[in-house]
Amino acid sequence: MAPPEIPTFLHWPGAAKLGDRGGPAVFFLGFFYLFFGGAAWLSDFVPWRFNVGFEWEKAVPFLPWSALVYASLVWMMILALFVIREKKEIRCLVRVLCIQTAIGAAFFLLFPVISNYPPRYGNEALPHIFLIADTLNLHNNQLPSLHVCFAFTSAFVLAHYARDWQAGLLVLWAFAVAVSAMTIHEHNLLDIAGGVLLAGWGTRYWRRLTHPANVARQGHSATRRPVVVETTNPD
Repeated sequence: MAPPEIPTFLHWPGAAKLGDRGGPAVFFLGFFYLFFGGAAWLSDFVPWRFNVGFEWEKAVPFLPWSALVYASLVWMMILALFVIREKKEIRCLVRVLCIQTAIGAAFFLLFPVISNYPPRYGNEALPHIFLIADTLNLHNNQLPSLHVCFAFTSAFVLAHYARDWQAGLLVLWAFAVAVSAMTIHEHNLLDIAGGVLLAGWGTRYWRRLTHPANVARQGHSATRRPVVVETTNPD
């Protein structure tokens, strides 16, 4: 009996199928900035604010160059289009990300948070990438950190298709994004914790939507698709 075939981590779907993958991604971008931007605008009219930062966080160094790590979330999310095989699984991931965005927007409106970091400046290393990341974040969008939420959701989902060492690298990547959210003074620790919790829920929901028993995972023989071996009748 031949050993079961282990799929590669990256997968080129073919030019004809790129539209099937890019369509849900474009939909998510529109949904995200509608709710994310709308919450940023509406939060200006909310009269209350909460400070959830710890005093020790004021001593976290401001490292503008770490915006490169922060912005790498974009590449992690694009990676999903070339790792996830089935169109249904991509659409389920987009569904999860949209729900997470809506939950985050509700928190931004009902529980708006202010940052307790000292004033930032962008005239050190790589100021341009820092200013771009700061502009894309808009304002009034703190708790939970959707940036961290999307990083861990993407890492956990992609890890489902990865070998153990690849899954470890993906999680480390998500942790690096979370740390960079503090070193560019964009999010406090509680913002990050909220993003991780929302990512944990989103990952479990994605697994229920996609029926994980039918999704092959590399390096874990118990979850691979069964291999049908044809035999000939000796008669």
